Amino acid sequence: STDLCDTIFVCGPEKKKMYGLRALLANISPVFKAQLFGSFKEAQSDSLIEYPTIASPVFACILRVSFGLDPCITEHTAVPLIEASNMLQIEALQHECQYFLKHCINDSNVLFLLNSAYSLSSLDRTLYRKCRSIILQSSPMRLLNNEGFLTLHPNLIIDIIQSDDFKAKEEEIWNAIIKWAQHVHQKNVRFPRKRQRILKQLKAEEIENENDDDDDYDDDDKEDDEKEENEATQERMSKTLGGEDDDGDENAYDIKQILKPITPYIRFPLMSKTFFIEHVCKYLSREQSESVLVHYILGKASVFNHDVRKAFISFAVIAASRELESAQKLPDTTQDSLWCSQKISDKSETQWLIMDVMLQSMIKSMEVKNRYSDKDTIKTFKLEISSHSASYSENEESWIDVQTFQSAKSSAWQHFNVDHNRLNDRKSRYW
Repeated sequence: STDLCDTIFVCGPEKKKMYGLRALLANISPVFKAQLFGSFKEAQSDSLIEYPTIASPVFACILRVSFGLDPCITEHTAVPLIEASNMLQIEALQHECQYFLKHCINDSNVLFLLNSAYSLSSLDRTLYRKCRSIILQSSPMRLLNNEGFLTLHPNLIIDIIQSDDFKAKEEEIWNAIIKWAQHVHQKNVRFPRKRQRILKQLKAEEIENENDDDDDYDDDDKEDDEKEENEATQERMSKTLGGEDDDGDENAYDIKQILKPITPYIRFPLMSKTFFIEHVCKYLSREQSESVLVHYILGKASVFNHDVRKAFISFAVIAASRELESAQKLPDTTQDSLWCSQKISDKSETQWLIMDVMLQSMIKSMEVKNRYSDKDTIKTFKLEISSHSASYSENEESWIDVQTFQSAKSSAWQHFNVDHNRLNDRKSRYW
């Protein structure tokens, strides 16, 4: 009950009043003890004690500790609570926060924690690597659809999507970033100015020139300063920018400005032509759009990254009944392989390829894109596993049937789940 409390705190930018007991607070913190029982003006019983830099949810955790209760640390409070407990010298709470960061990070809260630590300049190498490891090992769609993605600093988004190990498709990444930009625009979000060099240093095995002497201005410094100019755009991006886009869509113009620092890092050439034209073009400059369109038409390199993410080149075609050169292009989703394009004249005739998935493993699912027609491409396909875990033979007797699939009458990507019960825990490198 607030009637029994003898101290009033005013916390956070919202200036919320919070109530505590002097003796209990002094017991957990030497700072509180000096403040509440020393010669400071806050020692007067009718004095309001202001903590504008400590948000009310964070101070609520501190009050709970003073009452001997569980602080109830969450992904939203963990990092700012470390800052506050350090300032107030509450050692027990510092240990609780460190334990949370060490043992309680998962794919549902990692984005909140990473963004909080980065924004508050509390991101150390250990926490960064732990967060990055979880991000790159988690389901990309779970992360992209997580509420925490909408809170990310632009530099963190760039850091994630730059990685070849981030397993999402470019279309999925784009859809998530559009939602992020719309959120930034609608909520008038402002981001703190941060240098991307911080993240580069955290990724490095050793940090050189930790003191970062201003006299040592090199090409990396110049690049970072250019990135800072992009980041300055983000401080202005929630304002009404005036003017209209070429298509008269003022909102699209604002979103375009928000996306400007991030678009250079998206791999547009990996997107389907239809998706790019229908959903992306209006957000890019004319030069950027034309660069990608020329790539689609003529196969020339665009100004964007063309490297296929590792998740989509996790197998290699090592043998085929015919058209081996075309079959070997299948792992590269940026180009049409036209494999199995020849007409199969007899129903008993088959065409096969052998995949090396690099590790002795089981295939859980497949995605297939089929140019379906009545004359070309087979409608039914079968998955088989080598009877040997680390070798293969082209003899039919060396292969074990797993599952047969039927292609739909569609040229879109089709998803097929593999029935693991048919594998009986069998694994192989060759399929």
